[in-house]
Amino acid sequence: MSKTFYCPNCGGPLEYDGGEKLTVQCPSCSKTVSVPEEFRQVNFALRPDPFQITPLVFTTRHAIEEKLREKRQEARSKQHEHHLPRKPHQGDE
Repeated sequence: MSKTFYCPNCGGPLEYDGGEKLTVQCPSCSKTVSVPEEFRQVNFALRPDPFQITPLVFTTRHAIEEKLREKRQEARSKQHEHHLPRKPHQGDE
């Protein structure tokens, strides 16, 4: 069953036959128009689950923060080594 709405550019009628398309093209002015949300039939099985995405984002952020910590620690160690007095070698005394 198709639903009709109107092009915001020219006012021409637009037919939406359902499905997962988010846009239609106006036959009168050729403008691409977003389908109103109330007309869309989205298959929620195809949408990503936000609870599945969050751990990935958290894991990536955690990995980046850990790498930064390692780099900072490495820089501090090098800086610390540079400022330590040198140990005399046995033959230098």
